[in-house]
Amino acid sequence: MRHCTGVAAVVVACLAFTAPAMAQTRLPPNGTCQNETAQISVNFTGIEKDVTAAKATVDEKIAEVKALAADQHFTKFDVQSFNYNINAYNRGTGGDAQFQYTGNASFVILPSDKAVDFMALLVKKGYRASVNVNSYNNGNCSQS
Repeated sequence: MRHCTGVAAVVVACLAFTAPAMAQTRLPPNGTCQNETAQISVNFTGIEKDVTAAKATVDEKIAEVKALAADQHFTKFDVQSFNYNINAYNRGTGGDAQFQYTGNASFVILPSDKAVDFMALLVKKGYRASVNVNSYNNGNCSQS
């Protein structure tokens, strides 16, 4: 009988140590360990007669994309990066220089499931846009 009591005590002790670990193993509320990020990229090109007008046009285009995003009520919409390039060129001899600009702006969007619809809106407004959605498991939860 003593042997059974000792075995029972070991089983109870083992359960006591494993119960806290089992309580920490849970899934997030949505039942998945996947995280998603979305990025929208918008490209700009054009020609202006003045270098400051070319820079102002790029700034206006980025501001317009931000304003369109504000109407979408995203939980997050941040400029990830932007760049632009302005080049002077002459169209033939004796003509005034013109300035060609190219630029790109990338924005991070949450929730990511709204990114594709926002890209479609930008395209309807005449922008050259692309979307990139990345889904990954960061390993912070376990499924058992």
